[in-house]
Amino acid sequence: AAVGAAAGAGFPPATVCLVPVPSTRAAVAARGHDAVRALAAVARRELRRTGITTAVVPALTHARAVADQTGLCVDARGANLSKAFAVRRPAVAHLLAGQCVIVVDDIVTTGATAAEAVRALAATGVVVSGVAAIGSTPKRLPSRPQTGRTDAVPA
Repeated sequence: AAVGAAAGAGFPPATVCLVPVPSTRAAVAARGHDAVRALAAVARRELRRTGITTAVVPALTHARAVADQTGLCVDARGANLSKAFAVRRPAVAHLLAGQCVIVVDDIVTTGATAAEAVRALAATGVVVSGVAAIGSTPKRLPSRPQTGRTDAVPA
């Protein structure tokens, strides 16, 4: 709805366009809401309160089915999301041209979701200024063989 309404008139110059990563229908059904889109709406409200012209633009959709990312390693997450997103309509890319485009995600684990969102937007000529998330998981180092010492500190 927001994309359709905005496509007719376009955005004022220097609008921050928040593009939420798309949630799967199954995830929305399980949660009872689209958490990332809701997060983008809260960010829009807070940015507008500070005087920054902001819009939530749900520009991305799933181009194909993806598996649940939970439990997947870095490589598997990247493969799972490879070419998984697409821009909803060509008019959306035109709408985003020249704006400050920020991809919004909830949690960054490996960066695969954000990278795929940026790839899909860039494929239509949209320049992404950044990615925003409310949190990230700590980077996990490869496990090391046990030395038999309980006080050993990994190098």
